[in-house]
Amino acid sequence: MSSNEGAVGRNVKKAGAIGKGLAKRTSARQDATAALRKHAVMSKRRAPNLDASLEPASSPQVSPEEVPALVAACRAEGGKAVSVALVALRRALSGEEEAAAEVAVASGVVDVLNAALAGSCAQNQVEAAQVLANLASWSYACTEAALPAAPLLIQRMEGGSARMQAHCILAIGNMAGDTTFDTSLRDRMRANGALLPVVRALRSTSPDVARTAAWALANLIRGPDPRLQEVFATDGAGATLISLLLRPAPP
Repeated sequence: MSSNEGAVGRNVKKAGAIGKGLAKRTSARQDATAALRKHAVMSKRRAPNLDASLEPASSPQVSPEEVPALVAACRAEGGKAVSVALVALRRALSGEEEAAAEVAVASGVVDVLNAALAGSCAQNQVEAAQVLANLASWSYACTEAALPAAPLLIQRMEGGSARMQAHCILAIGNMAGDTTFDTSLRDRMRANGALLPVVRALRSTSPDVARTAAWALANLIRGPDPRLQEVFATDGAGATLISLLLRPAPP
């Protein structure tokens, strides 16, 4: 082998090693970015725990494998069966496995949740709002899948009980919470008209509603280009925020 051929061979091997090194560093950066995104998004969201004190300590866990049957039960059954299935879905999506949320989306859970929100059973409406809040606390894809429920959540938020309002606001805040890298979901929530009812909810006499509304408003204005002028142009927003800032802290 000539010296030139040897040099070419060494250069090819060196280039291959450099390529592998670049690929590893690129993969590491992608993994780090994904981890950063997950941490940043989850820190700006929260799962619904407004009724944590009402939940039995021995509540059974629900596996992702059970989710399709629960979604089907919401479609096929009526009355108490739907209520039981919605409670089980809430538990499944509040667990530690994102797979449950992904399976729920693939099974068409948003359609059945919309049906429950539009129905006449107040308890099922609350459960549906909680499931949506859980669903929107997972990945971007899960949050985006939950977005078609926004108009009904806003409608129920303005006319329901304090408990219903708090859970609807929580779902809305979770849907708007993914703004670290992309503000499209936040902007779509604002385009759906979420800003005004959330600002109105700041004036609620219910501590849970007012506190959750303040958190949701923070998500609705979080991220690049928060367009704060839109917030202060909302009916009474400026005066409400100032009064909340001046209010004495609870003992």
